[in-house]
Parts: sequence; structure tokens; C-alpha cells
Amino acid sequence: MEEQPPIPASSTAIPQERYGFPKPDGYSLSYWLQGVQGDPLLNHRTTPEVPPSADIVIIGSGITGTSVARHCLTTWPEKSIVVLEAREFCSGATGRNAGHCKPDQFRGFKRYETAFGTEQALKILQNEGQTWSDLVQYVRENDVDCDLWVGNTLDVPVTPEAAEIAKDVYDRFKAAGGKTDHIEVTPEPAEAAKVSPRLT
Repeated sequence: MEEQPPIPASSTAIPQERYGFPKPDGYSLSYWLQGVQGDPLLNHRTTPEVPPSADIVIIGSGITGTSVARHCLTTWPEKSIVVLEAREFCSGATGRNAGHCKPDQFRGFKRYETAFGTEQALKILQNEGQTWSDLVQYVRENDVDCDLWVGNTLDVPVTPEAAEIAKDVYDRFKAAGGKTDHIEVTPEPAEAAKVSPRLT
């Protein structure tokens, strides 16, 4: 595995208030996390103490962390892997979401590009799509009992200002080489109303 340069802790690409540990309390539990509070996997550990070293250390046990762990175990079964979680298993954003798995197709591109550059912004969005595809594949291959639905979704800007911002971000994403062949854009309000009559 090729060694990567460390990310500087003093980087100004991400606002400083984003650094630090998750809040120890004052966070909400989603409906599905409330129903599994007695499950032993929530605080599962394979060792009494955190190992002093490991070949691979993954921070976070959400959708991305578990996907990376599974990929690493499959690719390098001989490597030692540690997954670190601040609270309980999958208790971060993945466990608190509204029950949908919808990757960002382009909306975050401008923000990511400003913070990390064009190439990395494209990689971030590609990673979201790949993570979603891997999740769907895992559910289907392992007959996971869940309400998986795969289909088209809508992003609906509800003000002219929001529509203009969305159009600008989409145009920048496309010009940078972002994958757009699966995205339909309907900028005219009358045409958009035909696409989604329930929203008018």
C-alpha cells in the first residue's frame, strides 16, 4: 500500500470549529438507534484495550468506515485493522439520518472545490456514489432484511435564488468533468412542475 502524506492539523481548508471530538451528550438518537440500545454490537470490542498500533486505523463506524473496513479485510486479510468510534457503533451521521441513502450528485461540489481543489472535489462526490453502490450491492448479495428502494429522486430548489445556486454548481461540476449523464436538470419552473406535479 502506497504511503500517503499526512493531512496537516493546521490546515485552513476546513473551518476550525469543525475540529475536535463529537459532543459527549446532547445529541439525539434516531428511531432505529432507540430500538437497538441493548444490542451488544453497539459497544463491541475485540480487545480489552485499544491496540497500541495497527496496520490500518479507521476513524468512524458509519457507512464509510464500515465500507472501508470491509474492503480492507477482503483485500488485505493479513493486515491488522482497528475501527475507532467516539460513542456507539454507527451512532454518528449515518445512524441519525432520515432513513435514506442518497449520495450527493453535485450539490456540494462548489464547497468542496473551494476547500480542497477541483480534483479532490470530484473524488469526494465519486466516493459518495461508490459508497452508495457498495451498500446496495451488500444488501442484495447478503439478503439484508431492510426496506431498500432504489429509484429516481428529486432535488427541488423552492426559490429562484436556490435554483440559480443549484444551476451554477451543476454547471461548474459538469465543466470540471463531473459525471452528469444520469442527472436530469429542468431549470424552467413550468417544465419542472410537470416533472413533479405533486410539488406544485
